Amino acid sequence: MSPVVKRSIYMETKVPCITRYLNAICARKGCVLLICLLFAGFFVYSTTKAIQSHKISP
Repeated sequence: MSPVVKRSIYMETKVPCITRYLNAICARKGCVLLICLLFAGFFVYSTTKAIQSHKISP
């Protein structure tokens, strides 16, 4: 089996589980907000890190 085929099978088996899990989380009130905050926090953190590293080495 080629890596591409393995990957597609892996995605087909794993992705539905992940989406089901996310749907279960999102079904609960407030969890969507929590996920958004986590993504926003990570985004802000990564951008500030990138800006800082850019300032250090121009």
